[in-house]
Amino acid sequence: MRGLVWIHNLQDFILRGVVLSVIIFLALTGNFSGGSGGSILALITFLVWVGEMVEIPLLTIRTRKPQFSIETVRVIGGMLRYPLEEEILRGNPRVYRTSITINLSALFLLILAVGVFNPGLTIEHLIVIVVTWIAVVTGSEIQPGIGIKTPVYLFLFPLVFSFLISPDNVSGLSISSGVVGILLGQITMLFSIGDGDGSRILSLGGFPSRDVYLALFVSSLIAGWMG
Repeated sequence: MRGLVWIHNLQDFILRGVVLSVIIFLALTGNFSGGSGGSILALITFLVWVGEMVEIPLLTIRTRKPQFSIETVRVIGGMLRYPLEEEILRGNPRVYRTSITINLSALFLLILAVGVFNPGLTIEHLIVIVVTWIAVVTGSEIQPGIGIKTPVYLFLFPLVFSFLISPDNVSGLSISSGVVGILLGQITMLFSIGDGDGSRILSLGGFPSRDVYLALFVSSLIAGWMG
C-alpha cells in the first residue's frame, strides 16, 4: 500500500536517475547550465529525482471507493504494478480516507524553477500558465482507485508555446510557467471528483502523473541548451 515514502517501480526510478545523472554530470562539468549556475542545476536535478519518492500531505477528505469486481481490481493492479487490491479492501468497503498530497519532486520544481530559472511574472508567463492549465484540465482524468492522471504528452504545451513566445528563454519560461500551469490544472481536477472516483492518495505531481514533470524538465533544459 502507498505510504508517504513510496517507490512505484524501482526499475523506472533507477532509469530516471540515470537520465538525470547525465544532466548532473554536464552541469557540474560546465557544459550545461539551463540558464542557471551549473552547481544549482545539478542540485535541482538531484532533488527532483530523490523527491519523487516522497509525498507531503496537505489535507484529508472522504471519497467513494470504486465498486470494482475483485477480478478487475487484480487486473488493473497487475497492469500498473500497483497495490490497488490492498487499498480497496482495507478499511471501510465504500469510503476512502483520501490524503491529498503534493509530491516533493513537484514542490522542488515549483519553488526552485520559479526562483532560479525565471523570477518575476510577465505576460509571457501568464500566457504559458493559462495554456498549460487549460491543456491539463481538458486532457487529464481522475482514475478511480489510482489518482490524477496527466498524460505525459501535455508537457509539449508549455514547451511549444515558450518557443513561440520567447525563443531566447525557452528553458526558463517553459519550466517555471509549465510547472505552475500543470499544478493549477491538477488542483482544478480535484473539484471534479465524482462518485466512485476516489483513491487512497490523490497526488499533485506524483503517481500516476509525475512523468509529465520529468519530461517538461528534461526537454526544456535540452531545448534551452540547443537554442
